[in-house]
Amino acid sequence: MFISLYRIEPDGKSHFYHIHDQQHHLFDKFTLTVIRGDESGKGVEKHYTFETQKEKDKKIYELFSNKRKEGYKILYTYPKELLLNNSMNINVS
Repeated sequence: MFISLYRIEPDGKSHFYHIHDQQHHLFDKFTLTVIRGDESGKGVEKHYTFETQKEKDKKIYELFSNKRKEGYKILYTYPKELLLNNSMNINVS
C-alpha cells in the first residue's frame, strides 16, 4: 500500500506526505511508515508498529484524514482503488 499526497502553498512552495506499509522490521507484522518533507528534498521519516491490522487501518485513516483537512491532495495511490479503512468503506480514488 502506498499513498502519496501533496500540497502547494500560495507562494508556490510544495510539500509532500507519503504513507506506506513496507515491512521494516522482520518480526513486526503490522508496520507503517510516514515520510514528510518539502521541495528541498529533505524528508523526515516516522515508523509506527501495531498489534493488529485494524489498528494499522485506523492510523492510516487518521493520518490521511488529517492531511486532507490541511489541504493535501492525492498524487498517487497503490493499489489504484485503495480502500483506506475497509470497515469504514472509504475509497480514496
